[in-house]
Amino acid sequence: MNPSNRSRLIAVIHVAKRDLHLDEAAYRDALSAATGKDSLKVMTEAEMHQVIDHFTAFGFQVQGRAKQVIKPDPLTGKIRALWFSLKDAGKLRNSSEEALRAYVVRMTGVETLNWCSVPQKIMLIESMKKWLARPGVTS
Repeated sequence: MNPSNRSRLIAVIHVAKRDLHLDEAAYRDALSAATGKDSLKVMTEAEMHQVIDHFTAFGFQVQGRAKQVIKPDPLTGKIRALWFSLKDAGKLRNSSEEALRAYVVRMTGVETLNWCSVPQKIMLIESMKKWLARPGVTS
């Protein structure tokens, strides 16, 4: 874990707290909602990215040099790539973002792909790979 990157993530989260006008209680609630933890001290960098995604869903916009710190999650990219592969293979009736979200909710119980944990994302990837390998299955 790069301490420099960690401190930059913390700074971005504190800017989001300020920009969203969160008091301490609302801030701790938001941290818990995003990761199940209410303190940045005990979070991994991946969990801090989940917090930033959570704040982004509520209108926070990462700007300037901070955008360089916020890199897209490779697992989320893999899930989207598999979704498009399923579409290209003719295995989806509906390939919209809403359909992907509904699939994520059905499989994980989590409302947004960005809020899924790493094990949940891995489970989604594995299930989509199996789906892609099945002959002629459309959903």
